[in-house]
Amino acid sequence: RVAKGEELFAASAFTRQASPTTWAGVVIYQLMTDRFNNGNPANDFINIMKDQREAMMANNYTTMPDWRHGGDLQGIRDRLGYLVDLGVQVLWITPVLMNDGGYHGYCNTDLTTTDPSFGSPEELRDLVAEAH
Repeated sequence: RVAKGEELFAASAFTRQASPTTWAGVVIYQLMTDRFNNGNPANDFINIMKDQREAMMANNYTTMPDWRHGGDLQGIRDRLGYLVDLGVQVLWITPVLMNDGGYHGYCNTDLTTTDPSFGSPEELRDLVAEAH
């Protein structure tokens, strides 16, 4: 999978960004993709956990804080201007790779593609290009 990732990166025409010699004074903004901004409501229910789907069908919202809330890559792109206005220089997002359906994105199941609830690989590439 690493080799495939390197192959895809090489074909992307992106270049690796050098790290600064010091991070002192750099404004870093970390955001949880699912909680930041919902730019595409059409992808909200693509990969949600079984317990969330069942609870929603039963109108049981008692565990709602643990659910996916719909934030996605398009939502981040839609708010890049806001982040620039804050003076953000580095954007650190939670994982958006294919995962088990958890809202936080940290339970990856496939490191070679994005979770469709967050957006497509093309949307991730567009976000990276636009943010730079």
